[in-house]
Amino acid sequence: MFKLSVSVGIALLALIGLSWALTGWQPPVVMAEQVPDGPVAPAAPLTLPQPWLSDDDVVDAPYDNPPAPIVDGLISPGEYAGAGKVTFPGYGGDDKVFFKHDGSNLYFAFG
Repeated sequence: MFKLSVSVGIALLALIGLSWALTGWQPPVVMAEQVPDGPVAPAAPLTLPQPWLSDDDVVDAPYDNPPAPIVDGLISPGEYAGAGKVTFPGYGGDDKVFFKHDGSNLYFAFG
């Protein structure tokens, strides 16, 4: 397993180096800005509106008593029954994300 990880890492580094060489990649040029003589006011922070729990785009992770999902890389039938679900478009069709919590852990499943 270790040899495979090292081999994959070396192959990725070689691929990145080759792509930089073929595209003529150059680091961005950094220019110094002229600083005004007086004090400079900091930029105003960007703020987003606070979501309300009743909004359509707010998702809830339902509380679920045991049994908690088994973290084994598989989604067993009924394991995420009653879980919250978000569906969004993907390349091969719609992707689903299931989520629920047991009071101490938050579980996600991508299916």
